[in-house]
Amino acid sequence: MVGLRRLLNAQVRPRNVECFETEAAPAFRVAHNRDAQSPDEVQKAFLLSPSYRRWSAANRSAQEMLWVAVGDPAWRDRARIAAVIRETLARETRGSLTLDSAYEPSAEVADVDIHLQPGGYAMDLDDGDGIAGALYECGGNVFSFGQGLGRGDSKAGVVIRLLDRDLGGFRPKRMLDIGCSAGAASAAYASEWPDCEVHAIDIGAAMLRYAHARAESLDAPVHFHQMDASRLSFADDSFDLVVSHNLLHEIGADKRRSMMAEAFRVVRPGGIVIHQDVAIRNLPTLVHQVERNWDTHFNGEAHWSTYINADLAGEMGATGFGSEIVEHDLATIDGAGRWYAISARKVAI
Repeated sequence: MVGLRRLLNAQVRPRNVECFETEAAPAFRVAHNRDAQSPDEVQKAFLLSPSYRRWSAANRSAQEMLWVAVGDPAWRDRARIAAVIRETLARETRGSLTLDSAYEPSAEVADVDIHLQPGGYAMDLDDGDGIAGALYECGGNVFSFGQGLGRGDSKAGVVIRLLDRDLGGFRPKRMLDIGCSAGAASAAYASEWPDCEVHAIDIGAAMLRYAHARAESLDAPVHFHQMDASRLSFADDSFDLVVSHNLLHEIGADKRRSMMAEAFRVVRPGGIVIHQDVAIRNLPTLVHQVERNWDTHFNGEAHWSTYINADLAGEMGATGFGSEIVEHDLATIDGAGRWYAISARKVAI
């Protein structure tokens, strides 16, 4: 499965833009007596390319096969996962888990099978359920390796390196991870900085149960909370560091702006906010932008295009940050890929 995804993404996909020029654009020109101009027209032109359609169909099939490959063993292991979760919740732990029975997960995330993950990020089947977290972690590993990321890559590691190299070796005493999913980054921060009190939030109860049990198994104390990123219940100036990983492209523009405003509110003066995400912004042409927007149409990524075209620096500035906002093009820890990040330090008064 990893080999198939690498073939499709590393060897075949780079030719899609060339196929647009040789197949899609001429076909659109024949049909309409002019060139494709808008994003919708470029997308329609792409679908006139036999080469692009073959790649698209194969890539969609590979994503569906991914979930079959990881879903079957995860579902077979569901009872054991639930038993570990219940055992973790029943004993004294270094971290904690706080769920909100009255919380209704945000529909713009909960009602979408993002990346085609069965049941989506917020699926919660019973009080001991953790299957959403197991699916996310296992499926995410296959997806990432199939994109060419190395097994040693770490989104938390990228942020830690950014803090070391570009932000003066900043070390937090209390931090927040927004949109933590299965908690891999949250646990990595807790392990890297044992003196830091790490908090993490997400919308799905099952995702958070899994994250909590995972972190405790690694002896990485994290305090997990079920909470909406756009309505944090933490007090003003609560954290030295606020981060998010791959969240900007999973939420709509309104929620993203509210999340950014909340991040600014809860970080203390002198503290730092870093939002890290996929490196698909600032693409050179409209054709490149539309090609990268495949996930919106075929992979359950409703806000992919919104993220690509957003003025993130402007949105960060609107929350209260000033000239200290910096956008970063970052190398992965392992492999030849890149990550995007935007950071800002809250001015100390």
